[in-house]
Amino acid sequence: MPAYDYECSNCGEIFEECVKSPREFSKCPGCNGKSRRLYSAPNIVFKGSGFYKTDYENKKGNQND
Repeated sequence: MPAYDYECSNCGEIFEECVKSPREFSKCPGCNGKSRRLYSAPNIVFKGSGFYKTDYENKKGNQND
């Protein structure tokens, strides 16, 4: 299950909640105040080769044009 970060508008605590689908608002585990979901950039991991222009260039004799 993915984890989503929330920040409490009452006490300012930042906490993580694991749920199947994200909710815009949640309750703070510390003070039961209203918390808003924090948005951040997704984690991207590139594995293996093939991320450079030279990896995709046509070799001599293998041109498909």
